[in-house]
Amino acid sequence: MQVPLAGLRDTRFANQRFARLGIELMLLSELKRRTSASQRAKPERVEFFMLWLTTRGSNHHSVDFVDVDVSEGSLVFVKPAQVQQWHVETQMEGWILLVEPTALLPDQGHRVSRDMLLALIEEWPTVVQLDTQFSNEINDQIETLHRDFNNYDESSLDNALIQNAVAGLLLRLARWHGARSALIGSKNSKGLAKAVSDASRSVGKLNSAFKLAKLNGKSVKEGMRAFNASWGV
Repeated sequence: MQVPLAGLRDTRFANQRFARLGIELMLLSELKRRTSASQRAKPERVEFFMLWLTTRGSNHHSVDFVDVDVSEGSLVFVKPAQVQQWHVETQMEGWILLVEPTALLPDQGHRVSRDMLLALIEEWPTVVQLDTQFSNEINDQIETLHRDFNNYDESSLDNALIQNAVAGLLLRLARWHGARSALIGSKNSKGLAKAVSDASRSVGKLNSAFKLAKLNGKSVKEGMRAFNASWGV
């Protein structure tokens, strides 16, 4: 039975350590330690994007009161204002990424359009099954991102580093999804695929510049100079 919308709990981004960043990454097991089974059992309307990559186990998940099956390699995508409900009282594990809409792409003056990324992910289905190779690649990328979260110091450089790493992750997923869409043979989809590829390469270069800047104790501004130089700007 559906819960009346007026009675739903609204869930906002609430981790104060990452408030300035607007992004949080955790394991499903960590979510279970933080919350009670009764809390997880209640439907909630979220105010952020949520990606959940299942790395072990199987069950189902509810989005807008529709159950979808999830298993190892499943990627669940929940958008702001959607209603979601956990069903994870089993030996499941996975990565959960929470992203406030304003944190999708920082305003760093580079070539990647936040509007383009929003348009791309707007077309994503609630759940997709990643092939084994791509699932492993995404898992490796998330583990690297998790290490950045563990070393997070609230600096502008760390904010830029993580925000752009998340943008790169989302663009990689968008490119994978686009390559498997029914429209991939059309001219429009080819143009879109090129736009995503160029954007992904741009974010990758920017992320590398920020990592190098942090390693050398430099500022975000100096990281941006290195990025612009890589494009010949």
